[in-house]
Amino acid sequence: SNITSVADRDSQTVVFNMKDKSPYEVNDLTFAVIKSGSDSKDGELPIGSGRYTLVDGDDKYLKFNENRLGGYSPRYNMIGLLGITEASSVSDLFSVSEIDFSQDNFDEGKYVRYSGETTAINLSNFVYLGIKSSNKTLNDSSVRRAIALALNRKDLASVSYAGFAKETSTPFSSDFYAIQGCTLPPIKQNKEAAKELLDEAGYSTVSELGIRYGSGGSLYYTMAVNKDNSFKRAMARSIQQSLEEVNIKVQISEYPYEQYLNAVKSGKCDLYLSETKLNCSFDLSEFFDKDGGLSYGIDEKCPSAEKYREFKNGEATMQNFLDAFADDLPFIPLAYRQGAAVKSEKIKTQISPSVGDCFADIDEWTV
Repeated sequence: SNITSVADRDSQTVVFNMKDKSPYEVNDLTFAVIKSGSDSKDGELPIGSGRYTLVDGDDKYLKFNENRLGGYSPRYNMIGLLGITEASSVSDLFSVSEIDFSQDNFDEGKYVRYSGETTAINLSNFVYLGIKSSNKTLNDSSVRRAIALALNRKDLASVSYAGFAKETSTPFSSDFYAIQGCTLPPIKQNKEAAKELLDEAGYSTVSELGIRYGSGGSLYYTMAVNKDNSFKRAMARSIQQSLEEVNIKVQISEYPYEQYLNAVKSGKCDLYLSETKLNCSFDLSEFFDKDGGLSYGIDEKCPSAEKYREFKNGEATMQNFLDAFADDLPFIPLAYRQGAAVKSEKIKTQISPSVGDCFADIDEWTV
């Protein structure tokens, strides 16, 4: 959606014009460029420059692509394929040595255990705690920062997601090159610091029910979570327990996905546990634009939004934005999800899947 026009400059060059000034937009150029009309010739898809191409006959298999740009000399010219039914379990096929490699992003919200050697794949799936800023107590940035300090993000990521998530204290993945060298907000849990912040904010009194309150009201909140996702249900319970330790009471409301969306959009909940797949440039506009698809509960005029707009216009540095975000915390970053690349014992090489490409080094695999 950020591309306004595209043109070919010569036989080897395609030029994209973009409306966004962000220098990281180049990261989103990950899609195929297909010559006009080539996808309809004789009803066949173009070969392209991928590592292998499908041979579709009585036996389907992959053959190395002689047209790959820059040449391609893999160790193996062919890769066999196994057709399976919907009822077949990929993990079961591993256990009986029918297949040697598979990828799983756990998008269904359930962890599947495989018998093969597993390597984590970094994803751009961002997990965060959304906040309704119109709530009087949550409108106080000190309360939001205290909530963040009370959470053990490392445990939330590793335990709730069965080891396939990495904690974060910023809206960006910790592997994003643009934040390397920046001073990042604290990620370690600090319950005492959280209590001090709440005391200073005027919520120093604790009721008989163990709930903090002050002139602004009671720190009692409802949190919406998608009941169809076991990862998020587990994380919600962990968040609830952590906040109770600093006398913040959270009631979890589990909804089927569509009802969960309605609860978030209508502001029915004070907090909501959410996940979104960001693009490869980690653009955050959908959080901070007035009509952004991820802006629920966020004031588009908050300090973080203002600083992010300055950052995208080249008027502020990444460090400037990270500092403003850490002070403001319009939503609380928790983790980036990971997927799994699984190989059998037949594949002797250590595989190195990259973001969005689990076959990045397939030409080096040996069996």
